Amino acid sequence: MSARRPEAGAASTMARVERDLAASTQAYATAAEEIAHLQRLLEKAIQNALLVLEHRHPSIAQLLLESIGDRPRAARWMCMHQRALGGKSACEALADGDEDAVWELVAGLGGVEAGSGSIRTPMAY
Repeated sequence: MSARRPEAGAASTMARVERDLAASTQAYATAAEEIAHLQRLLEKAIQNALLVLEHRHPSIAQLLLESIGDRPRAARWMCMHQRALGGKSACEALADGDEDAVWELVAGLGGVEAGSGSIRTPMAY
């Protein structure tokens, strides 16, 4: 058996650690790039959901924008799962043809009675 110098063993261990660290860093960088790309795609899809709503159901879109206050939040709301819609998002409910349920839910956000056009005033007891 040949005896290895302690310095040589430490140097090779250090080189291996540095290679592993570089590979790990690159793996994290790749994952971060993929996540950023997917987030950009998701943001675009969310914004498109509101554009489709404005095109297909302008009255619901207008009420939603008035109730929520701004486009980014309204677009996100369109894609959030809602208990009142059986766990579906408004997009999913509209895709299933359930316009009335979405209208009622959006109307409830702004305090408007669905179909009445009047403002609901909460009663204090």
